[in-house]
Amino acid sequence: MEGSQEKKRRPAWRRILRTVLWTLLGLWAIVMVVLQVVLNSSFLEGLVKNLAGEYVEGEVSFSKIKASVFRSFPNLNISIDDFSIVYPHEMFAAYDSLIPPGDSLHFKGWGESMDTLAHFDHFSIAVDYVRALRGHIDVGHAILEHPRIFIHRYDSTRANWNILRIPSSEEEDTSAIKIPPLTVGKVSLSDAPYAVFTSLCDTLAASLALDHLMVKNHREHYDIDLDSRVSLNTGSTGKMDLPFKLDTKFYPDFENNIYSLKKL
Repeated sequence: MEGSQEKKRRPAWRRILRTVLWTLLGLWAIVMVVLQVVLNSSFLEGLVKNLAGEYVEGEVSFSKIKASVFRSFPNLNISIDDFSIVYPHEMFAAYDSLIPPGDSLHFKGWGESMDTLAHFDHFSIAVDYVRALRGHIDVGHAILEHPRIFIHRYDSTRANWNILRIPSSEEEDTSAIKIPPLTVGKVSLSDAPYAVFTSLCDTLAASLALDHLMVKNHREHYDIDLDSRVSLNTGSTGKMDLPFKLDTKFYPDFENNIYSLKKL
């Protein structure tokens, strides 16, 4: 009798356990669906525009932004297409007459009325949304396709990157929107990344055309793999084109301000 009663009790406990597990899975699925609905394009567009208003003294534009809680599960995948940061040309037009003859790189990023600081065709990140809810943004993988960056320095106090209002560590950030701590595990740049830097202070102009760039975080160090072509143009030494390849491990000690490269 006791043995038969024990056999009857076991299936009951199994049924209860299965019911509890299926209930938890159902609640989790509901949370995922609700999160997917909340993170719609309209919400994300408003969030990006609010952040741009706080941190960019210019204009931010993009053609499409979307999020998916299923594509990179258990991470939240966010993607943006055709993203640009631009500013009116007249902001630095007073320096146009100081551009050295033949300095074609200084005109990179110029438009008819708006100049470009940065542009990329597609940007995708996978974010740990559990840690994000706790106030820390942990990006597992960030991918930029066809990025274009045009940096111009005009004097010791004026440069086009100043349109980015990023408070220093010594300043108190009183803005309504604060960016939480950020950790990035892996960064990939693809589809012919290109960057330009010019400086009227020392008549230096340089461009960097990357075949590829991969940076991977291993907590204690970063693996860096870069293959590119560098073009330098100075007023005193002329123009020089160099192929540049870097494969190394970067060990940063931010607390003691010590940085080392190993296996270079």
